[in-house]
Amino acid sequence: MDVVDLARWQFAVTTLSHFPVAVLEKAWVRTLPLLILPALVVRGVAFVYRGKRHGRRWRRNGDRCLSWGSLVPAFLWGVVFGAIVRGIALVENREFAGTFWDLLNPFALLGGLTTLALFVTHGAVFPALKTRGRIRRKAKGAAEKSGVVAAVLVVAFLTWAQAAEGPIAGVLLAAVAIGAWGAGMVADFFGREGWAFLGSAAAIGAAVISLFAALHPEVPPSTAGSENGLNIENAASTSKIVQIMTWAAVVFLPLVLVYQSWTYWVFRRRIGVRNIPAGHN
Repeated sequence: MDVVDLARWQFAVTTLSHFPVAVLEKAWVRTLPLLILPALVVRGVAFVYRGKRHGRRWRRNGDRCLSWGSLVPAFLWGVVFGAIVRGIALVENREFAGTFWDLLNPFALLGGLTTLALFVTHGAVFPALKTRGRIRRKAKGAAEKSGVVAAVLVVAFLTWAQAAEGPIAGVLLAAVAIGAWGAGMVADFFGREGWAFLGSAAAIGAAVISLFAALHPEVPPSTAGSENGLNIENAASTSKIVQIMTWAAVVFLPLVLVYQSWTYWVFRRRIGVRNIPAGHN
């Protein structure tokens, strides 16, 4: 598990600790987030063991595990966010009255496709930034193609999300996200992968914040009546738990940022095929 995975799970644990009521009674609601964990486990194991053997079949299966272990979470994160933003069927006592298939509504599926395209493009920009030669050209070409698809999807998804009842702040953030994504893709087209990476990262961050702005103060709304929904007041944990988790975030978030910055600095130079020792691929 790398530092990015650690940051994701720190966010998840912090959210659930602040809002324990959001972990609802029926397992249907928890199914989608829990499917992300085995995918990340498969991905992490593939990273470690792919190079332990040199057989072509072994390497090919390792590549498949890496691909699917990355694509599945990228899709499911968007489905989860989409289902939350659209709202879920909460009835009296905040019990989920729907089924698993209710969570896979068109808006949530569009959210999954959007995050998948965003993460694929963002991930392709990074090797284009850090490599040279044929690998850089292939990564740059992949980012350009997936970036166009992502641009269409993100415009559709954010417009749909904000059209219902998005506040002006959410609309502005959505516009910032779309603009940052466009700027990043233009930079990638002209071979400025560093700016492209920053632009895509800023776009993803602004898009996520715009969704939270559209939700506020609900987490999430109820499609069975607003009186049954969860909001930041009735879903919050006790003040003591909130204080503990806030201090944990204050202490550990800077450490994560410092460590991530250090890794970017250490691996700041481009590499190519000639930098790979013979027999390692």
